[in-house]
Amino acid sequence: QAFNNQSFLSQSWDMAKAAQSGAASGVTEYLPDLGDFGDLLDAADINVTMLIEAIATGDVDALEDKFQA
Repeated sequence: QAFNNQSFLSQSWDMAKAAQSGAASGVTEYLPDLGDFGDLLDAADINVTMLIEAIATGDVDALEDKFQA
């Protein structure tokens, strides 16, 4: 009911966030071993969720900070 009472924009934003969260969970569950790429992410202290978020939003500042560190 609360969702239905939101504006169209708010509903769309909530659905986009849920899809992003679902995609991150799916990648984490179904691709647990990313090989050399996974080792690179571990070395840079980047988790898959952070990577998916950067891809989904286009905001790569956090990733750049991790790689530079």
